[in-house]
Amino acid sequence: MAGGKTLVFWKAIRYGAAFCGSALSVVGLVSLSPPTSLLVVAAVLTVFWWLGFERLNRHRSRWLTSSGLIVSSAHYAFAFYQAVVWGILLGWSTPIWLRLTVIFLTIAAVVPRWSSRSQTWIPLILPLGLWIAACLLGWWREDGAIRCNDYRRVVGQPGVSVFLSSTEELARCQPDQVLRVERYPRRVWFPPHQDRLIVTSQPGIARLLPEGTWVDSRLTGTVCEVALNASRDVNCIVGQGKAQLIMQDSDARRFYVAGWSQPDEAARGILWEFPLDGPLKPLRELHLPLNTGEGFIDPERDRIVLEVDEGDQGLVYEIRASSMELLGTAKVSFQAATTRYDPSRHEGLACGGAHMPCAIPAFHDWPLKTHPVGQFSLLRPWSLGLVWGCDWDEERRLVYAAFANLGTIEVLDYDSGQPVTRFFVGFGIRDVTLGKNGRRAYLADFLRGDVLEIDTENGAVRNRWFVGRFVRFAIPGPDGKSLYATSTVGIVRIALND
Repeated sequence: MAGGKTLVFWKAIRYGAAFCGSALSVVGLVSLSPPTSLLVVAAVLTVFWWLGFERLNRHRSRWLTSSGLIVSSAHYAFAFYQAVVWGILLGWSTPIWLRLTVIFLTIAAVVPRWSSRSQTWIPLILPLGLWIAACLLGWWREDGAIRCNDYRRVVGQPGVSVFLSSTEELARCQPDQVLRVERYPRRVWFPPHQDRLIVTSQPGIARLLPEGTWVDSRLTGTVCEVALNASRDVNCIVGQGKAQLIMQDSDARRFYVAGWSQPDEAARGILWEFPLDGPLKPLRELHLPLNTGEGFIDPERDRIVLEVDEGDQGLVYEIRASSMELLGTAKVSFQAATTRYDPSRHEGLACGGAHMPCAIPAFHDWPLKTHPVGQFSLLRPWSLGLVWGCDWDEERRLVYAAFANLGTIEVLDYDSGQPVTRFFVGFGIRDVTLGKNGRRAYLADFLRGDVLEIDTENGAVRNRWFVGRFVRFAIPGPDGKSLYATSTVGIVRIALND
C-alpha cells in the first residue's frame, strides 16, 4: 500500500513538473498572448509527453505512442536549442543560486532514469524550461541596469572610451555595484558639418524586482544633442516613450525623429521636425494614433513613410514632409526593425520582416512595390531566419543580413533575392552597418554586449569589443576613424585601426 502511495506521489510530481516545464519552455513564444494561451499550450504538450514517455506499454495504440514521441521529441529539441542560445546570450543575467538549481534538477531528471528507482525521475523539460524562462526574465530584469563591472570592462580595453555615460555616477561606481538609470541611448546620428551629434533614448524595462541603485540620467528626454567638444554638454527636449528613427531632408535643411510609446493612448506615435541648423527645438509635431517605429524619407517626392509598430499589422503612414500632413495609411507586407533607404534610387530594405516566409523585403517606388530577399525555401531550411538588422552595398547590389536565431550573416543578391554566401558570427546580432568601401561590417551583439568588426569577403572576425549591455547600433563616426555604439553604459567610442 505504501509503495502504491509513493508511486502515485511521484507520478503527480512528474505530471506537475512536465506541465510547469512545458509552460516555462514556451513562455517566450506566447509572452504577448493572453495567459490562458500559455496554459493551453503547456497542457497539450504535457499530454503528448505523457503519451510518448510516461506510459510506454502494449495497452496503448501504437499511433498514439508514436505521435507522443514525435511531438515530445520535437518539443525537447526546440527546448535544448533555446536553452543553449538563451544561455549564450543571457546566461550572465542569471544569479548563481539559480544556475545551481538548474544543475541539481538536471541531475534529478537524468540519474534516476538509469537506476532501479525509476519511479523517482522527473522530466528533463523542467530544468530546461526553468533555465529558458530565467534567461528571458533576466532580459526584463537587466534592461536599464548598469553593472559597474561591465563599465570597468569597457574602459579597460585599448582604444575604447565612454564618449557619454548614461549617468555621471559611473565614474564613482564600485566593483559589483549595480546602478539603474531612467534612460539610456538607443541611436546616434551625426548632422553633416556640425560639432554635435543627435541621440535618441529609451527607458529601461525594470521589471521583476530589479536590483540596483537609482541614479540620475544624463539623457532626460527622448531626443538629445551632445556637443562633440570636451564639455560633452547635453541638451534634451522633453519627450516620453522612446525613439529610434532619424531622417534627414537635406534640401529643406530639416531632420525628423519618429517616436513611440507616448503616454496619450489616442496618440501613441509622434513625428518631430527639427531644423538642421540651430538649437534642438521642434519646429512642428505630428501626433499619430498608433506607435511608429522605422521608416524613411524621400525628399524628391516630398514623402515620409513611417511603419506602424503594433504587432504585425503591416501598415505604414504616408506623410507630406513639407507640410507635416498625414495623407493616409497603406498596407504593406513587412514590419522592419531597421530600414535602409536610398532616395536617389527610390529603393530600400525592410530589415526584419514580421511576415514569413520573407525576412528582408526589398521595396521601391510609391505606392511601394516589394520583392523578397532571402525567401524561405524547403531546399534551404536554414533560411527560416529572424532578422533584426541588415545593410546593403548599393553599388555591388549585395545585402548583408543578420539572422539572429541562426547566428549567421547571410549575403544575398538585392535584385534576385538569391543567397550568395553566409558566415557564422554568433547568435543574437541585432544590427549590421557597413563601413567604408563596404570592406568591413560592424555588428551589434545586442544582449551579450559586443561589437564585432568582420571582413565582408570571408566573414572573418577582425576585432571584438565589449561596450555594455543592450547594444542596438554601432555607427561609424564622420571622421571614418571611430565607431560609436549605444548601450546601457552610454555612448561608447571605439578607435578603428583602418
